[in-house]
Formats: sequence, structure tokens, C-alpha cells
Amino acid sequence: MLRPTFACLVSLVSAKEAIAHNDSLALDLGGLPHQHSTAPVTIPFTTLSRGEWSGFTGKLATSFDNKGDFAKFWAIHSRPPHQVPDVDFGRERVTAIFWGSKASTGFNLNVTSVEMTDPSGPEVAVSYDLSLPVGGGVFRAITQPHQIIKFKLVERVKFNPNYLAIPFHFSISMGGADEASVLQVAEKINKLEGASNMFGRGPVFVYYISEIGSRGIEGEIDSTLYTEDQARDLLENASTGGIVYLSGGDTCHEDAGDVKI
Repeated sequence: MLRPTFACLVSLVSAKEAIAHNDSLALDLGGLPHQHSTAPVTIPFTTLSRGEWSGFTGKLATSFDNKGDFAKFWAIHSRPPHQVPDVDFGRERVTAIFWGSKASTGFNLNVTSVEMTDPSGPEVAVSYDLSLPVGGGVFRAITQPHQIIKFKLVERVKFNPNYLAIPFHFSISMGGADEASVLQVAEKINKLEGASNMFGRGPVFVYYISEIGSRGIEGEIDSTLYTEDQARDLLENASTGGIVYLSGGDTCHEDAGDVKI
């Protein structure tokens, strides 16, 4: 029976079994002979499922080494039901990472790499980013952020979660200030370390609400560089009288946004 766990190490098959499936485990995982180098070797992977919706509601970080167990899990996960993906378990392994059930959309899980930490060894590290909802477009719903991938046969898998920092989002109301004055303030803010637009790159956004004749500036600033008070002080000093609204900067962690099903 499968049990939800955020285990950091999963043993798949013995080295002897792995070699039985492959004439040479080292050659099958990149065409490299055994070496003494410790430089990681990147392994290509294919995503079988990634998103916010699943019939599986718990936390999980594990791998599947046979068709039967994976098919049973897929039947729980796939909503609406889809055909079990094609996997050659003689040459491939499936890894599933689930962040549990969350209270809204916007919780993101993204596998960034699969690497052999030592080309001569049978272990790979699966690294993935976890991030909280940011900005608009988020609505309340129970979600299950996850990703299921497959890659070449290995003996052991370890998991490396990376909890991404959430930037501070700011909006500065400049009232009836003229355009030139607002652009001067925006130029000052763009020179602050870690300041950018809401997409995390490029200059801050300058807006004008014609209905009320009000101008302002919107963007974000890196929460790893400043405390909330420091960020607010910097923005207030740069805006020379503008009203600063600051939010975000939340800490991302394993249990963030959890709901019990």
C-alpha cells in the first residue's frame, strides 16, 4: 500500500537488478565509463503529469519501479481518468512529487533537474522548486500541486526541494502628481537593488487611472535583501510623499497553505 511521505531517499532496485536490465548502468546513463570525477551529470527527464489538480491529496516524494504499482497510483491520481503513460520499467523509473492539498491556486511545484551526483555512482538527485501564490489571478480552491516524471534506470533517488522566497509586492499611489514627477520616482526605484516589475524582471510599472486622475507605480522588491520595514523605508524615501502599500514576502515551507482533506 502506498503511503504519503516526503522521504528524502528512495531505494528502487538493487545494483544487481539494475545491471541485469542494462549491460552497463554507467553507459546507459549518459554513455560514460566509470570515472573518479565528482561533477554531476544531467539526466534528461520526461514529464508525465504536472499541475494543480489530482485525486491524490497527500504529500509524496517517491519512485515507482514496476508497472503494477504505478498503474494503481495513476488510477488514484488521474482526474478525470486518463490512460496510464507508457513507461518501460526495464529501462526507466517514474518519480512522483506531491506537495499535498493547498487552500488556493498558485502553489507551484517545478522539477528543475535530475542529476547523477557522481558519474560512477547509482544515485541521482531530483531537484525541484516550490513557490507560493503571487499576484492576481489566485482563487480559493483545494489544489494538489505535483509533478510526475520518468527518466533512465537508476538504483537510488534523493530529493532536493528548494523553497523559493516570495518578493514584496508594492504599489505606490502618487495621487495627482504629473507624469514627469512619477517617472522620476520610478527611475529612483529602478536603481534600488532587487527592484523590478511584477514579473521579476525589467523596470517597474507606471500606471495612470484616468477616471480619478491618479498616477502610481507598481512592482516588486527582493525579500531576501530587505526586511519589510527596510523595503518600506526605501520606497517611501524614493517616492517623496507617495503612499506605499506593501504585501508579500511570505516564507515558503513544506506545510505552507496546507488543508486537511
